[in-house]
Amino acid sequence: MLRTSKFLSASILFATMPLFYFLPTWVSLWCLFLSTLQITDLLKKIPNFAGSLLALIGLTALIATSNSHYSLDFCVALLATMTAVKPIEARTSRDQAVTLCMAYFITLTSLWYSNMLSVAFYSLLSIILTTTSLGYVNNAFTSFTNSAKLSSRILLQSLPFALVLFIAFPRLNGSLWGLNVSGDTASGFSDSLSMGEVSKISKDDSTAFRVEFISRPPIQMYWKGIIFSFFDGKNWRQYGESSLLNQARTGKNPIEYEIVLEPHGKKWLFSLDLPQTAPTGAKQTTDGVLISDRPITERKMYKVTSVSTKSDLITRSSRRINTRIPRRSNPKTQELVMSWKAQGLRGEDIIKEAQKFLTSKDFKYSLEPPLVKGQFIDDFLFRTKQGYCEHFASAFTYMMRVAKLPARIVGGYLGGEVNGNYTIVRQADAHVWSEVWLNKYGWIRVDPTVGVAGANTISKNLTQASQQQRQNQDLFTKYFKVIGLKIDAVNFAWDKWVLGYDREQQENILNSLGLAGKYFTTSSIIFGLLALSLIVGLLASYLFNSAGRKNTLDNIGKNYEKLIKKFTKKGLEKPPGMGPKNYQLELETSFPELKQSIESIMELYIKLRFENAPSEADEITFTKLVDELKVNTKHKHSSISKELDSL
Repeated sequence: MLRTSKFLSASILFATMPLFYFLPTWVSLWCLFLSTLQITDLLKKIPNFAGSLLALIGLTALIATSNSHYSLDFCVALLATMTAVKPIEARTSRDQAVTLCMAYFITLTSLWYSNMLSVAFYSLLSIILTTTSLGYVNNAFTSFTNSAKLSSRILLQSLPFALVLFIAFPRLNGSLWGLNVSGDTASGFSDSLSMGEVSKISKDDSTAFRVEFISRPPIQMYWKGIIFSFFDGKNWRQYGESSLLNQARTGKNPIEYEIVLEPHGKKWLFSLDLPQTAPTGAKQTTDGVLISDRPITERKMYKVTSVSTKSDLITRSSRRINTRIPRRSNPKTQELVMSWKAQGLRGEDIIKEAQKFLTSKDFKYSLEPPLVKGQFIDDFLFRTKQGYCEHFASAFTYMMRVAKLPARIVGGYLGGEVNGNYTIVRQADAHVWSEVWLNKYGWIRVDPTVGVAGANTISKNLTQASQQQRQNQDLFTKYFKVIGLKIDAVNFAWDKWVLGYDREQQENILNSLGLAGKYFTTSSIIFGLLALSLIVGLLASYLFNSAGRKNTLDNIGKNYEKLIKKFTKKGLEKPPGMGPKNYQLELETSFPELKQSIESIMELYIKLRFENAPSEADEITFTKLVDELKVNTKHKHSSISKELDSL
């Protein structure tokens, strides 16, 4: 029992480890501590009532430290806490089997928190280990290795059945698992923008989203996500809700692409200017921004087609909002812009003059600019003259508003890193730029950082952060970066073809097999009924066999295993696959003093195992003989056993 409890605790610990990142720290340490106690045999000194006491302590601590007792995170933590205690109370094979079934549930919860290929592979290993332990603790095998081989074989045999169900079973909207509960979502942008905000994001090299272009990619890739229209003198914020676009856009040069967006906890989606229509589960504003119907708390895959077209006419309220500046703010900047207007500059000339001013040799693009104080725009333009993209975009947009040109800041990402047939856009590629309204062209994009000393070149499509990080990489780092890109490519394929396998992809595959189109509903019903029939058939077969053989073969098998264990303890282990006749010969050769008893036992075993209707009296006799058999001598490896091993 003690040896099986080690495998039991190891299986539970292995299943729980992926959750350590999401569980409270003390819960992770709790699970690790209790599993270590069992694996290292320290639990031999713990009294029987310790399990109940530890369960009470764990439950009390969890309730006391949890903010919400109704969240799924709390339920997962409760499952992990109680399952870690359960092996202490598992005194019988049934208790151990029930405990291992809880390990299956823990493995499932890991997939709720992450859909990555590595987590799926780890979960598969956890299932193999748990299944192996399940067979071992129920005395189905004398060797843990044999149990592992059979468990792996069973899972491999089930893969074709699982593949058929995955491809053909009717799909619901959503991802493979249909659930993601992680509250730890990374966000590149917030609802407001202040000077220094984007420069902090630029130090994060994690992935924001991945893009696969179906048509030819553009030279410049400005990924639009959020618009900041309200300025209070320090921060830029969104201004209410923009009106929705009720019809598809028309335009030239369509660019079709597919995005796999990482969870960020907000509703905005990213796209190139200007999307024709909003993808499923989202809407589009007249500003060309895509907004999801619900927060992005799991990876989201969506397709977009962007076109070149003139923006819609600006409304009176939009013009008022995008020309508003705080009273008595930044007087030096206002004086500068008014001097341009006094020279007769208007419209495009004002834009060019502002760009010329910001790209003069006095200004420098910096990842760690000095803090701006007081009147933020004035302080940046006339004192520090060093900043990141948000500094230049804020100053430029403010100057446009002083000139009565409607202007706003757009938050998103710039460029990305090409990796094979797709592009990785990282948080380090976060960028903000300006949009200015001109009656002749509509809303036009103006990036005030272009041409600033120290800024990235647009032709390379890199942010300053990404550029510096890549320049500072040594050969060793670059080698591992290549490996990382290969792994990322595998994960992208997993996201696209497995996690993103939806009804549309299913219809395409079934259509190639002649089962989709007008036959899609019929084929879905047929596959569903076939799958259900197979499951019911397997269940009925299992129940029938269990009911018919429960009182005969199970007991016979257990006593045969008991016999094997008796001789194993004396140094003679039964080779895998050895039949009862050869095993009898091995036993009689190694233990000649027990030849008569061994012969009687093995004759009864063969009779009980292979006759159609074994008698109950023979079973009772077989059990009695096995129980009464005493093996007192140690086995010495004989020449016959060597010959059998060689065979």
